[in-house]
Amino acid sequence: MSVVNSKTIFKGNSVVKGVFIIYETDDKSVTLESLPIGTQKSIDFKLRFKVHNKTAERKVTIYSKTYKGALKEAISRREDFINQLKDGKLEERRIKNLTLDEGMEEYLNYKRGLIKDFTLRSYEQTYRKWVKPKLGNKILKNVTSNELQSIVNSMLEQGMAPRTTESIKQIMRPLFKYYANKGLINGNPAALIQIPKFDNTVQLSLSQEEITSLYKAIESYPIEPFHTLFMWLSEGRRLNELLSLEWSEVDFDNQIYFIKSNKNKAGLTMQYRVRDNIVQALNKFDKKSTYIFHAINDHSEKMSNDTVRVHWLKILKNANIEHLRIHDLRHILGSDLVSNNHTLEEVAQVLGHTSTNVTKRYSKVRQNKTNEALDSFFNRVKTMS
Repeated sequence: MSVVNSKTIFKGNSVVKGVFIIYETDDKSVTLESLPIGTQKSIDFKLRFKVHNKTAERKVTIYSKTYKGALKEAISRREDFINQLKDGKLEERRIKNLTLDEGMEEYLNYKRGLIKDFTLRSYEQTYRKWVKPKLGNKILKNVTSNELQSIVNSMLEQGMAPRTTESIKQIMRPLFKYYANKGLINGNPAALIQIPKFDNTVQLSLSQEEITSLYKAIESYPIEPFHTLFMWLSEGRRLNELLSLEWSEVDFDNQIYFIKSNKNKAGLTMQYRVRDNIVQALNKFDKKSTYIFHAINDHSEKMSNDTVRVHWLKILKNANIEHLRIHDLRHILGSDLVSNNHTLEEVAQVLGHTSTNVTKRYSKVRQNKTNEALDSFFNRVKTMS
């Protein structure tokens, strides 16, 4: 394989061995220090190595914010190629016939165990619904940015929210990067997918009276274990976190419980306090099952989301509220805490966010309170004049 326009790279006074950059200059070499600094969409390198008296080359495309970071990755990939060749394990270029369906299956098998199960299921469902019907049988290396963009555009035309279409990029970009890292394809078509900007702040249309009615309906709901489940959800937990919670993950002596890393979005084991009312309710439960909220007919399995939703709809009916998601209990709590001047760090701790960047979606509530304060000030000024 021959790649034109490749330049020898100097790092300081030393030549970077076996790594060449494909860069638009007339010079035969460039220095790392002279390359521009800033966010790069992609940086192309030629890797050259010799194993068993045979010289081989690979062109790789690396996505990095800096040339320094990209060069470090290129050197690492070159070493990987050499080691694979020495071990006789370098893959044949079967990518020529690998379809996107086959590529996705291999990639998800690779990610199994590395990412949370519910995230993996979400990837599978999104791919199966939106990508597979249009591109599943296409040769992976021939998939283009325009084809992936057309899927996103189609979703938008069908009324999907921009944040929903973003999932296509979140799934497809690491898939193509996976094969690029193996040296089987060049570039990443998913990196060029354009998603319209969207407002990530949380806005709830419930009035204070409706919120009060909702929590009264939850507190008075007579059917267990759903009464306890919804009371617990009101403290900011996600539904999947509680449905996956096992008795062994609750420390009753110290009144704490743990959401394991494979059961939450943060990917870290999180610790929370069990409030007294939840402890009292749990002490009345039968603890012979694995899961606290087990399936009705099989105590070895966790309860299904559909079973929970049946009772959620009854609660909404009792509260005279037509449409509200279970997940909105988190948003109600987060919005209220921010509005009442709790810091983003405090709210993040309650909701299980590892970064306040996520919690900032509730900051618009605080902004609305600021506007109300300004209106109140100017109304008083007008009254005094």
